[in-house]
Amino acid sequence: MSPLPLTHPRRPLAARPLRGGWGGLIALLVFCLALSAAPSMVRAEDGSADLDKATELQITARSLRDLEEVARLCESALKAGLSEADQGFAKQLLSSAMLQYGERVAAGALAEPRNPRWQLLRQAAMQSLERALEYSPELGEAHLLVAKLQTLPLGDEKRAMKAADGAVAAFEQDKRKLAEALLMRAKMQEDAEKRLADIQRVIDLDGGNVEAWRTLAGHYFAEGKSDEALQAFRKVVEIDPENVTAKLALAEALSSMDREDEAKELVDRIIKEQPDAAEAYLMRGQLLSSQEKYKEAIDAISQAIKLDPKNFRSYLFRAELRLVSDDLKGAREDCDKLLEQSPGLVAGYLTRARIRAADNDVAGAIEDIELVITNSRNPPSDWKLQLAAYYSLDKQPRRAIKIISEVVTQEAENWRALRTRGDTYLAIGSHKEAIADYEAALKIKGDDSGLLNNLAWVLATSPTDELRNAKRSIELATKACDLTEYKEAHILSTLASGYAESGDFENAKKWSTKAVELGEGEMKEQLKQELENYEKGKPWRELQEQKEKVTTPPSGLLET
Repeated sequence: MSPLPLTHPRRPLAARPLRGGWGGLIALLVFCLALSAAPSMVRAEDGSADLDKATELQITARSLRDLEEVARLCESALKAGLSEADQGFAKQLLSSAMLQYGERVAAGALAEPRNPRWQLLRQAAMQSLERALEYSPELGEAHLLVAKLQTLPLGDEKRAMKAADGAVAAFEQDKRKLAEALLMRAKMQEDAEKRLADIQRVIDLDGGNVEAWRTLAGHYFAEGKSDEALQAFRKVVEIDPENVTAKLALAEALSSMDREDEAKELVDRIIKEQPDAAEAYLMRGQLLSSQEKYKEAIDAISQAIKLDPKNFRSYLFRAELRLVSDDLKGAREDCDKLLEQSPGLVAGYLTRARIRAADNDVAGAIEDIELVITNSRNPPSDWKLQLAAYYSLDKQPRRAIKIISEVVTQEAENWRALRTRGDTYLAIGSHKEAIADYEAALKIKGDDSGLLNNLAWVLATSPTDELRNAKRSIELATKACDLTEYKEAHILSTLASGYAESGDFENAKKWSTKAVELGEGEMKEQLKQELENYEKGKPWRELQEQKEKVTTPPSGLLET
């Protein structure tokens, strides 16, 4: 960052050692300008004393408190009154101090792995940067840093775009910084033409800008132009043939285009040329995983971890692979190691919650999800629905319904939330409420086989006479069977139940028999019972009444 120019004389200051960086340059300018000032110069403005103090302190400032004091003294000087020349100097000095403050604090928010208190750091950095821009609206560095901060999760997209526009305008004469600002803005552009224009402008400024070509490749992928995207990736590799990251991006692009063999060949070549490239082993693991070769994938990721034990993505991916492979102990160890290194990583807690749930530690899964939700300003509805699912598993369906209802209130068109609440109502025997939620969800998402099946089932099997509707049940179940090509045993079972409710036991036995043939495990036993019922000429009735878990208040909260 270049310091702001000091463009007017100041009266002589006491001699002090000159320092490097900002302080040294400011001190040198002040010292030189002071020599040219008339010794008899006298200024009567009330704020000059505070401005002198601010100038001296800026030269030696080491801490955030020092920078804040520089800004306070400058504002005090401006308020008290300064000459026109000194007003400009005070504003520059204040802005430079607040920019330095913002840069130091923002570093913690932008660092990887992310500081657990990054949101507070962003807020503090934003306050100082907005203060800097209030006095120096043309300060490009401040605009650029605001854009970076606001593109972090839960940032203000409009403020980020405004800042990027400000940076582009401020850096018109600085080719390198202009390219950085244009790329920042390009990544935020929703309009494809504007995005492409920004990227192309960077390439026009610097045809060897690797990040510009990478961004161009991403743009083409987003637009479905795979061939153009590959050309852009190949250009990156051409510019920097030793760039492993660029080669891996090309491999990932090939993989996303279902050119797995080419991708694997490229990754193998990278590993042969650079056997210490941990990211290449990570990519190999991803390619093997996509082919469901989980053991080989785990071996590849383990090698990546050996080469780079601090890469949280490797631990997270191996935990996922071990979870899929039913190695719950290994998956848990990976998650614990991951969270030890990156204690604020949301993905780590979400993955550990799934591992705990798979290991029958539902209370632990609830603890992890609640921790993530509590510490998020706007937690996604998917997290809340996952929490509700865990409460259902923990035999607390009414608590689950309360959470899901909050999601439905906020997102009336969320058909998954409606279906999940319907399933939960079904589990406690509230068939009328379940049907209402299923019907509402079906208006939004009419081609979900699971939703169609569940509604068809309750319409055919509910013990409550006025709720059953055989004709509609058969229609819904038939559509669900069509969508699943008549290959799902439980859906064929639902179709059979609809025919049984209508009195057509021949078709009921036909579809029930097919369901038994396809059924496996515990499900097969229930399917056989249903078939026996239909052979006796009886429709199937089902009422689930999951009991609510009795929870004990924490010690000390019970009244005596």
